[in-house]
Amino acid sequence: MCVSASCTVISQLLDSLVVMGKMEALLEMHEQCPDLYIAIMSKLLEKGIALKFHRRLMERGSVLQILELNRLLNALCKQNRISVAFDLFYLALEIGPEPSVVTYSTLIRSCCKEGRLDAAVKIFELMVEKGTNPDLIVYGILIDAFCKQGRVEEGNGLFHRAVDDGLKPDVVVFSSLIDGYVRLRDVKKAFVFYKRMVDDGVAPSTVTYSILIHGLCQDGRVAEAHGVLSLMVKQLLQPNTLTYSSLIDGLCNDGNLIEAFDLYKRVIRMGSHPDMVVHVLLIKGLCRWGRIRDALRLFFKSGLEANIVPYNVLLDGCCSMKRLGDAVRIYGLLGANNIEADIVTFTVLIKGMANEGRLHDATNLFFQILKRGIIPDALTYCSLIDCLCKHGNLINGFKIYEMMLTNGVEPDICIYNVLINSLFKEGQVEGALKLIAQLTKLGLKPDVVTCTTIITGLCYLGRLNEATEVFEKLICKAFQPNTVSYTILIHAFCKEGRMNEAKLLFDKMLDHGTWPNVVTYSCLVDGYFKAERMENAMELHELMLQHRIHPNIVGYSVLIDGLCKQERLEEASLAFHCAISRGLLPDVVAYSILICKFCAVGRLAEANMFYERMIEDGVKPDSYLYNKILQCLKTHDCTVVAGQSNNML
Repeated sequence: MCVSASCTVISQLLDSLVVMGKMEALLEMHEQCPDLYIAIMSKLLEKGIALKFHRRLMERGSVLQILELNRLLNALCKQNRISVAFDLFYLALEIGPEPSVVTYSTLIRSCCKEGRLDAAVKIFELMVEKGTNPDLIVYGILIDAFCKQGRVEEGNGLFHRAVDDGLKPDVVVFSSLIDGYVRLRDVKKAFVFYKRMVDDGVAPSTVTYSILIHGLCQDGRVAEAHGVLSLMVKQLLQPNTLTYSSLIDGLCNDGNLIEAFDLYKRVIRMGSHPDMVVHVLLIKGLCRWGRIRDALRLFFKSGLEANIVPYNVLLDGCCSMKRLGDAVRIYGLLGANNIEADIVTFTVLIKGMANEGRLHDATNLFFQILKRGIIPDALTYCSLIDCLCKHGNLINGFKIYEMMLTNGVEPDICIYNVLINSLFKEGQVEGALKLIAQLTKLGLKPDVVTCTTIITGLCYLGRLNEATEVFEKLICKAFQPNTVSYTILIHAFCKEGRMNEAKLLFDKMLDHGTWPNVVTYSCLVDGYFKAERMENAMELHELMLQHRIHPNIVGYSVLIDGLCKQERLEEASLAFHCAISRGLLPDVVAYSILICKFCAVGRLAEANMFYERMIEDGVKPDSYLYNKILQCLKTHDCTVVAGQSNNML
């Protein structure tokens, strides 16, 4: 039995014995009070002799409960002393106590948190070898880690191994796999596991449904995401922040801002308080569609002035819209509100300056932050390199790349993708291929973006057959082609008028379980219109709607343009009003198509009506539209139409 004493007295006694190196006395104390194992070991770890104590303890035949060892291992892992935990674990394997499933799971979890999946698998295999059967918790930890690192098929393999071991996967395991496939943008496979989950009698949770909703919204399938939300509510599950934020983000990305704000208001009416994430997504959506003033109003109304994240979103929105003056004014608010700019802030500003052609200012700002002791990360370097390359300054882009290497910042695959893309655009195919070989030597694994970049580069140079060959050899063998990969090739085929090959690739895409998005459909519809295959274009448009993929404003513009070219102006007008009824905001392109066509056929009253609406909607006419209107008016009797054309002029 333990001697009755205060924790302070015991701690002081242990300190004295450790300092004096009284190992025998410490062993005797443990004999008297086995509960002191962790306290003694913690003191001895500081002296580097804890393992010696454990060995002596076991050699003298003392009984040590595995629970005590597990508690110590867990504490070491939480303190990030992984190597010490492993040393103690291997000593326990040698002399006891015999590790339990909890011992193994503690180390596996720690390895997974550090991203050391291969080490985690070795512990798992050792566990099996030693005759300890993994439980569902162990499998769940590994499956989740593999899925988060994008190694979903390995996670899938572990799932089937668990089933073969007679374990019944729970909602956590299923949700991890569903999340893994959503991260890979393979929503079809995610729903395969959802169906199996339901068939196995495992009830999906709020997290499960939220992940599925997020996946559908990522793919632009917002209507289907709403369907999943309805199913979730019917099952009396309470939507969480991820649920609503995913839907709001999907609606904003679709340009459906009205519905996004309706959902936001509905959440508030239900008694929930949208967090910063939801507000930031709405601000981002408003910025994306050019409504900077509305974004600022929401920013101040939501009381987000104390956090740097919304500032960065606003800055990015202004820079994306090439409103650098507004960005500079927002940057000035940081000082007024005592908010310190971070590396993201400077990265956004560098990118914004470079995108407006102010490469000198962007480069100066980059060197200023270096002088201030702020260390640029890979994204900052990538932003500057990307902007330099996009403005044809490939030489300086490579100089910044070399500086990055000199400063010890490791380039990631994104930087190589930028440089490879730029080399292709400059027609330097051999240089691009040389760089690809270089990144492989450095141990960087080309991703689907790298391969897509190669395909894009070859298509840009008009070498479509070579691009198709790369697609078949590289992507189909090394990666599951994604929607972007297919869409790039489909667009290239459509651009060259090779519609039969484009449609064959589209069918192959569906057969392989990759879902086309609104851009894929728009490319094909536009291609069919240009090839004057009206029936095929309309059939494909109907197929898109059947698959619950709703056109964005670009998709509607393609449809409107095709109908106008076929002189079907009433249907084109109907498509325009359909876009508005869906909450989409027509841009200058959509308005220009209709105004120019109505002008061309002499229907100036309708052209004027669309022009007035465009002005009311705050859409500014561009020089192209003005020139078209002037040309058109010159071809008509201005005295007859003067009353109708004044507003347009």
